[in-house]
Amino acid sequence: MKMTHMLRTLHDGIMVGVGTVLADNPSLNARLAEGSNPRPIIIDTHLRCPMTIKLLTMPTCEKPIIFFGRGSQDTETLERKQALEALGARVFECNTTRGEDSCDHVDLRDAFRIVKQLGISSVMVEGGSAILTSCLQEATHRHIIDLVVVTVAPTFIGGLRAVGGLLTPSTPSVATTSTFPRLKQPRYHVLEEDLVILGQLDN
Repeated sequence: MKMTHMLRTLHDGIMVGVGTVLADNPSLNARLAEGSNPRPIIIDTHLRCPMTIKLLTMPTCEKPIIFFGRGSQDTETLERKQALEALGARVFECNTTRGEDSCDHVDLRDAFRIVKQLGISSVMVEGGSAILTSCLQEATHRHIIDLVVVTVAPTFIGGLRAVGGLLTPSTPSVATTSTFPRLKQPRYHVLEEDLVILGQLDN
């Protein structure tokens, strides 16, 4: 946890998906380390972010930047956008892209373009699994990831059925090692019981 908070202080922004916000209601600050808090960035295609989350109600949290998908122009969405902005959030409409799940998602290229315009030059993408997968898939086409930090705990979550995950190619015949992201020149560090792996993507 302390390492995570230290890493947060090294970045201008910290990005999570709305699923993480709904499940964990995180503070996304760096209270366990010395340094400034990053600006929270939430990827929320359908603008489901609640008004009661810590990022909007706790004075110790930075107000979030929220990206939702273009085309969500119904009255309820617009009212929710206005309500979130009234609580201090900055809410931006983004282009969408069709994912492998046949659903529309916020186009990360568009989101990162706006993030840069806002003066945020470095972003820590913390999770959850959906947003991490989207970033890794995008990184197979263009350079958007500078460094990957993976923490491995000595615990199997979900059993062996969990192995494979969202990055498994949809066509079994192309499931070769070349279709999965790899790290080049990885470095390994042991922190108590956890193994920390650092490296750059081998695109």
